[in-house]
Amino acid sequence: MNVAISRKRPRLLYALVVALPLTALAEETVVVTASPPASASAPTEGYSASTSLGATKTDQPLITTAQSVSVVTRQQMADQGANTISQALEYTPGVYSSFGGGATRFDAISLRGYHGGDVDNLFLDGMRLMSDGGSHNVVQIDPWFIERVDVIRGPSSALYGQSVPGGVVNLTSKRPQFSQQGHVRLTGGTQNTKGAAFDYTDAINEQWAWRLIGMTRSSDTQYDHTREERYAISPSLLWQPDSDTSLLLRAYLQKDPSGGYHGSLPLDGTRYAHNGRKLSPSTNGGRSGRWLSAPPADLQL
Repeated sequence: MNVAISRKRPRLLYALVVALPLTALAEETVVVTASPPASASAPTEGYSASTSLGATKTDQPLITTAQSVSVVTRQQMADQGANTISQALEYTPGVYSSFGGGATRFDAISLRGYHGGDVDNLFLDGMRLMSDGGSHNVVQIDPWFIERVDVIRGPSSALYGQSVPGGVVNLTSKRPQFSQQGHVRLTGGTQNTKGAAFDYTDAINEQWAWRLIGMTRSSDTQYDHTREERYAISPSLLWQPDSDTSLLLRAYLQKDPSGGYHGSLPLDGTRYAHNGRKLSPSTNGGRSGRWLSAPPADLQL
């Protein structure tokens, strides 16, 4: 008896088994997209920053920076509700910023126990803030115009010039962005506190971008007949023809009709004459008539 066995079916099954893995591999497509490198001058999401310009004045990762650096981001300042730079630094290690108690007129900051005449350790975009060290003629930048605050602990005179051994605080201004963004903020609270602020930025074309920031805030204080009142606006224009060349034009105008209070008078100008003059014992640090204007321009080639 002859028995015929067909081999067509096993061959067909074998072909299907071999083809199935190839089909599965063809369906699984993995796309890898590289994120753009983080920049210390660009907005930072959340509380954690990965780069800083403070310690070396170059955009370097914090993990490879051989100096102790802390960064207070825009998001952290907003969540804290900080109205001054001193308030924004209240949770930063090695920083003491409550010299005036509840006073908000000046940003007096001590780093690692060193305090240098109110503003000897405060910088804006790498440049020392205009001030008369040891007196009350001190510039105060509102945090609404600041993108981030870098606290560089330790001696930094090689990069920043004369400064206290405890370190320096570098404020980074908001810059125009090549994407449309807009923010509006309304505030209110006790002591007749009220305020409003806005922040808009957009691209004009592939090379030009603009930004307009403004705010107003007023409130009573714990001192009778003393108020805090501020108006500020800052327009800026950015030209960036390529990734290595940029020109930034920025103006900052701030008026404090009522500067609040400080709680004390400086030694220079009271006990000792300052520039040949002394303050009256009845001097009110919250008097009106304080103006601030600054038209900076940055060029990077």
